[in-house]
Amino acid sequence: MSETLDALGILPGAVEFVITQREQRERAQGFFNDPVGWAKYMLNMDLWSKQREVVDSVLANKSTAVKAGHGVGKSLLSAVLVCWWVDTRYPDCGVATTAPSWDQVNTIIWDEIRKQKAIIEQRFEDGLIDHKLPGYITSEAKWRSYESGQTLAQGRRPPENKEESAFQGLHGRILAIGDEAAGLTGEIIDGLGNITTNEASRRLIIGNPTNPNSYFGKVFKDADGSWELISISVLESPNFTDEKNEMSEDALGKLSGPSYVEDKKIEYGEESARYRARILGEFAYDIDGDIFIRPEDLAIGYDTVVDQRTFDGAPGLGVDVSGTGEDSSIIYANYGGHVRFIDKKTGSKFTWETAQWIDRHAIALGAREVRIDSVGIGSGVASELTRLSWEHQRYTVITMVGNAASPDKYQWRNARAYWWDQVRTALRAGEVDIDREDDTLSDEITSVLYKYDEGTGGTGGLLIEAKTDMRKRGLKSPDHADAFMYAAVDMSHLYDNPFASLKSGDTIMEEPEKPAWAVFSW
Repeated sequence: MSETLDALGILPGAVEFVITQREQRERAQGFFNDPVGWAKYMLNMDLWSKQREVVDSVLANKSTAVKAGHGVGKSLLSAVLVCWWVDTRYPDCGVATTAPSWDQVNTIIWDEIRKQKAIIEQRFEDGLIDHKLPGYITSEAKWRSYESGQTLAQGRRPPENKEESAFQGLHGRILAIGDEAAGLTGEIIDGLGNITTNEASRRLIIGNPTNPNSYFGKVFKDADGSWELISISVLESPNFTDEKNEMSEDALGKLSGPSYVEDKKIEYGEESARYRARILGEFAYDIDGDIFIRPEDLAIGYDTVVDQRTFDGAPGLGVDVSGTGEDSSIIYANYGGHVRFIDKKTGSKFTWETAQWIDRHAIALGAREVRIDSVGIGSGVASELTRLSWEHQRYTVITMVGNAASPDKYQWRNARAYWWDQVRTALRAGEVDIDREDDTLSDEITSVLYKYDEGTGGTGGLLIEAKTDMRKRGLKSPDHADAFMYAAVDMSHLYDNPFASLKSGDTIMEEPEKPAWAVFSW
């Protein structure tokens, strides 16, 4: 038997597949136009009403776009669609999935695909279903046939400037899925369209509506009839409707519930763009300005892994200080470009208490410096922290003043604009890696708008939205985003100029002949 298989070029592990191939195809093809029934039979999964609306659209329409709130089963549904497509259209099938970053491709949708395939294999072993899915999945997010070696499905993040042609080579009935669609460029989405031109192929883009100025946002805003458009609010999910009586406790537990919504009401405010995106599944088209750091910029940071071999082990800390309200004091640490959230402290009444909290973290982490917001309440905390640093000589305090002058006021209106621009540039250059699980940072940093300082008395320089203006839009202070900026911005020039010998907390006021980048108190 093994000699025969070798002669045919069939892997030994594929024996069972070859033997049952005819039966498998017959059963699978019975669900060709029934993904809901397929999910029930193969996975014992009941899709809820909006999920059924999506799969019905995929069946009926060439292109479907879905904007949805957080935690409504988007990634699970995409994985189910991929498995159903491969099973019912094998061997004349091909699936292409993409997302803004390779990490999102491999660890969101493809981890879910692997999970569902494993569930099906176990159900087959238990005698609950009569066939498994064809082929195997590699660690590189490729699903291949045992029989022919052909690629049945693949996940890719196209290289820059090759987006429109990146998925060429797939043939047959193609299902193309763009996940986290607010972070996808128009070129990538058009590239998915280029491989789904035949009548048997379908294109689906799905994501949270975080960026109204994205290609994804324009698809919904233009509504030109080329896409079937679907919106899903968290408030429509079974945890908020009578549909919960038809769902298992396990299924309900995977969807956002009332406690999540209440938390976001408090955190964001019901009128904020973040609440509208995360909960209502709606774009905030009425915002005045454009988003400075976009989801696609963050996606590069998710994929970046900095080389820490030259890192000396002493991180720099970024601290944004809050007062006694709902805002929090936040600490981020920068380990040679690896920037991570450390801790938060809410509503402290005393500057000394906040300073001691920062000091404890700085000593525990072996920090070389602490960059701290020194505007308003932050000024008092910075002063107390400086006193503490004098006592034990463990780190340097660098005060950060956002409205101070920038190196060039005609490029950046103030220091805050300079910092944000430098960090965005570093993200795009692959010099900063960030935590894709840090949803608060993602939400905050992609909510901050920008414009240029035009008009009477203006310099024409870049101007980043002030915290006060964000509050007018119903948003809370971007505490995480600012702390991240303080930690991430490159300030190596401070160590290459005469002011590097200053004591912790010293301040040099800018003089006309001195460049602004050469001062410690910024």
